[in-house]
Amino acid sequence: MKNSIFGKGLVFGIVVLFVGMNVIPIVESLSIEKRVSTGVKKSYMPINTRGNTLYVGGSGPGNYTRIQDAIDNASDYGDTTVFVYDDSSPYYENVVISKVIKLLGENRETTIIDGGGNGDVIYIAASSVTVSGFTIQNGGGSGDRIAGIELHGSDANHTYWNIISNVILKNNVEGLYLICAGGNTISDSIIINNHYYGIFIRESFHNGIFNNTISNNGWDGIVVRPEAFPSSIDHLKCSQDRGNSIYRNNISSNGWSAEYWGSGVFLFGTNENNVYENIITNNRMGVLIYAPFRTGCFYNDIYKNNITNNGYGVKIESEAKVTNNKIYLNNFIGNIKNAMSLSGLLDRNFWDNGSIGNFWDDYRGWDQNKDGIGDIPYYIDWHPLINKDRYPLMKPYNGSQSNQNSQSQPQSNPQSNPSPQNQPNSQPSSQQYQNNPSSRQINQLIQNLILRHQTIR
Repeated sequence: MKNSIFGKGLVFGIVVLFVGMNVIPIVESLSIEKRVSTGVKKSYMPINTRGNTLYVGGSGPGNYTRIQDAIDNASDYGDTTVFVYDDSSPYYENVVISKVIKLLGENRETTIIDGGGNGDVIYIAASSVTVSGFTIQNGGGSGDRIAGIELHGSDANHTYWNIISNVILKNNVEGLYLICAGGNTISDSIIINNHYYGIFIRESFHNGIFNNTISNNGWDGIVVRPEAFPSSIDHLKCSQDRGNSIYRNNISSNGWSAEYWGSGVFLFGTNENNVYENIITNNRMGVLIYAPFRTGCFYNDIYKNNITNNGYGVKIESEAKVTNNKIYLNNFIGNIKNAMSLSGLLDRNFWDNGSIGNFWDDYRGWDQNKDGIGDIPYYIDWHPLINKDRYPLMKPYNGSQSNQNSQSQPQSNPQSNPSPQNQPNSQPSSQQYQNNPSSRQINQLIQNLILRHQTIR
């Protein structure tokens, strides 16, 4: 009997708890709908503090007027979203983020953070930060902090797994600057009209740059480089510049203000990067591979890109060893000069993948057996007997060539899977990078967060 009463009481308690958990959100939802239906707009009254959301802008009680104040008051447990409305835009601030937060703007066209030329507009010295939905402009001044967004790690504390998505970076000295940063994603953004570089990746590894428009930047669209002359053995910990992936971007009209080089993509003494499925057009040089003195430039793969209407399509230069770089399955069309290699006689770079090469609009060979591959090589200046595409395509590559083989996929180097808590100096593995969320997943997550906070209108 006692067990029966106890069981009924337990069931009743569970039912009450379940009903309560569902009624509270419904009441909150009705409260939101009531405010919207009565025409109350732009009040931005914080209604759901359980989600640990801080609001900036608008006129609601408790809303912040400065982004930095909201960040400073965010929880240290990584569960805070700072949501910024566009009513008080532009925000004239230089924002510093040193804790895990999501910083979301209401609309990337109208929610503007302006650095006033006084340093980085947003400086991030933390891991797992999300920034989305802003126009970020006028980063500059003197010293190193001159970017729209800077992801800054150190020998002892790299910055990992940050997401920069759906932003506009314009009119900065440098659009985006990464140093000692690994496993970050930069996606679905517009990076234009920056004085020097659109994106500068320095001493950083396994970052993904994808689905961006990168154009009209003065020196280079994207540059990847190490610390050319590490000041100490300890500093080499931060010089793991390799394994970055640059893909599915539109990279155009960059490098025309540079005195000498200037390119869409500049691989400067860096190794094992993949540049693929990009549109690279109308740049001073499409892709520049360069090995400076005392460093090398090895095992970079450039493939499946449309490289069109540039000064040089691909150019290789070196003061040191530049070898085992592979260029294949690209379309070279309308460039003033499609390719040039100024590497040494002992350097071996490959202009095909062993069975299939590139399409060259100035190839004058023939294809007697009609297999789609030219019967004589395409020779590349200088040292054409060393630098040649042995299997030039007769038609532009469109992703469906039947003789494409497994070599057209980049080779990854499996490494350990580090945790930012217990291995701050470790690199994210290639396999881990491949498991990063897709652009669609990132966008869906961010849009869900934004819609959630817009419901209080």
